[in-house]
Amino acid sequence: MRPARTLDGVASHRRDSGTSRGDLLVRVGVVLFAVGFVCIAFDVLPHPLSTEDRPLPLNLLTYLTSLGLGLALVGLVLSIRAGHRAAARAAAEDDG
Repeated sequence: MRPARTLDGVASHRRDSGTSRGDLLVRVGVVLFAVGFVCIAFDVLPHPLSTEDRPLPLNLLTYLTSLGLGLALVGLVLSIRAGHRAAARAAAEDDG
């Protein structure tokens, strides 16, 4: 993120065109969470209607929800920390 001057003289931050590692983890985490959530729906919703068990791979794919949530949270923390580092670097450049 590069600091950009606004009309009132306060530095704001605009994003570079590149994607940070944290942003990528958030996107991958959201996709995995969505896939896992759909698998949970396919696994749980038909249970009241039938007595047959669901296939094991479907049961294992439901764990993608937890994995996706974890990846998204880690990516969020990394993005926040990168933003704080960029703001501190910009403040240090302005002071020095």
